[in-house]
Amino acid sequence: MHTGGIWVFGDGASITEQSPTNPPAITSWRAAVEKRVLDAEGVKTTIVMPSIVYGYGASIPNTVVDAPRTSGDGGDGAPALKLIGSGSQHWTTVYVDDLAALYVLAFDRATAGSIYLGVGGKTPSCVSWG
Repeated sequence: MHTGGIWVFGDGASITEQSPTNPPAITSWRAAVEKRVLDAEGVKTTIVMPSIVYGYGASIPNTVVDAPRTSGDGGDGAPALKLIGSGSQHWTTVYVDDLAALYVLAFDRATAGSIYLGVGGKTPSCVSWG
């Protein structure tokens, strides 16, 4: 069992386990590692690729919500969060307990060489993106 990450697919609206990878530079190193895992001989290999994991108060979404703000955005003066890129990003999430259940199922039932996306597709209710 190996933990990868959904970011190896780059951006896209309908990513599946069969989608071609197109990683940004920050995650491009994962491809070689995951190839070694899948090519391993004599062991049953499975890769789980989680999205943004949340739950129990500790997560990237909470880090974003609690991040420091600038004094204003140049428009209405409201505090602004600085993000890399245009700020139009949409990140799929997965609840930590659902991801744990996926790991158990993959461990028990996956065939060798399987890849599973650990995604829930919903923004956690504790996060306000607006």
